[in-house]
Amino acid sequence: YAVEVALQLCENHEGDVTALSIAKEDEKEALKIAIAMGCKDAIRITDSAINALDTLACAKILTAAINKIGAVDLVCMGLQSIDHNYGVTAVQTARLLGWQCVTLVSKINSLDMEKKIIQIERVLDEGKQSLEVKLPLVISFVKEIAVPRYPSFLGIRKAAKAQIVQWN
Repeated sequence: YAVEVALQLCENHEGDVTALSIAKEDEKEALKIAIAMGCKDAIRITDSAINALDTLACAKILTAAINKIGAVDLVCMGLQSIDHNYGVTAVQTARLLGWQCVTLVSKINSLDMEKKIIQIERVLDEGKQSLEVKLPLVISFVKEIAVPRYPSFLGIRKAAKAQIVQWN
């Protein structure tokens, strides 16, 4: 879902989407799908201790990778991962980056890249909350944000040939 939102934002504004994942060798299929969907690049971060990582370790790794990529305005993350389901990695990553974080985002109303402002809606137990937030920003999305696109045939061919960058 986060990949879809990032791609939609780039279709309406200049920019590129880089998919980033902490994954073992046999788990890089998600990155291939992200490239097939339209991401420019994909980076797989691996480590021998990958099975023992907690959310803070993941956030530290993601922060280092985001800093290494450089010139990032917006980090789009899922609400929670399918491995731990804690839902805190986005907040921890934002804290380590020194950025703001907004979770449970269900809609993006507007993005002004000149002013570096995004208007979004969050889903809360009591209803919805509308916010205007300055970039850079980490956002985690609920699945209702968008329906992920099916990769095109050309996208699938591109992904098949793509080299996934690996950082250790």
